[in-house]
Amino acid sequence: MLCALTPDDPDDPEILAGWDRVWPLLRGPRDRVRVPGAGHMSATDFDVLAAPLGLRDPDYPDTPFSFGTLPPGDGLAAVRSVLGAFLTEHLVGTPAHGRR
Repeated sequence: MLCALTPDDPDDPEILAGWDRVWPLLRGPRDRVRVPGAGHMSATDFDVLAAPLGLRDPDYPDTPFSFGTLPPGDGLAAVRSVLGAFLTEHLVGTPAHGRR
């Protein structure tokens, strides 16, 4: 499963281009998921801990490649949800809601 938490970078279009090259080579069940508004750190505990530790300034907008625009913790919750559904569908055999 590929879960993108880094948006396309107009200054470096190759940043996610490798995924397009790898996708046709993958075998078996696969999903490609993009989490809108997420940044690279959105799937980590650092996203939640940065503000309390004084490492994220609410008055200075984060770049989309660090924290994105999601509220802290939402990216991590999205990854957990997507990963759980993927594993349930492909390891347990129970299709995720709305999927075949």
